[in-house]
Amino acid sequence: MKVLKIIVLYCLFGISIYMGFVRGHDGAYNIAMFFAWFSIACSFLLFSDSILEKMKQSGRTMPSWIHVSVDIAVVSIFVWYGALFTGALYLLHTLITEAAWSKALEE
Repeated sequence: MKVLKIIVLYCLFGISIYMGFVRGHDGAYNIAMFFAWFSIACSFLLFSDSILEKMKQSGRTMPSWIHVSVDIAVVSIFVWYGALFTGALYLLHTLITEAAWSKALEE
C-alpha cells in the first residue's frame, strides 16, 4: 500500500509539472511549485532523532535509484524552464533525503 501511495504522489507531481511547465497552465504550475517547496521545507526536518527512528523502523519501500531518478528528472525540468533557484534547492532536497536514509539505515 505504501508503494501505491508513492506512485500516486509521483504521478500527481509529474502531471502537475507537465501541465504547468510544458503546457503552461498556471494552476498546475502553482501546484507543482507548492509541492516542490513543501518537499524542500520538509527535508530539513529529516535529521531529527524521532524521524530517523521512524525511517529506520519502516525501511525503504522502493529502491533509492527510483527516488533519485524521479528527483533528477524534476530538477532537470525546473532548470530547463528557468526555475533555477527551485531546481537547485530541489537538488539539495534530494541530497538531504538520501543522506538521511543512509544515516537511518546504517544505525
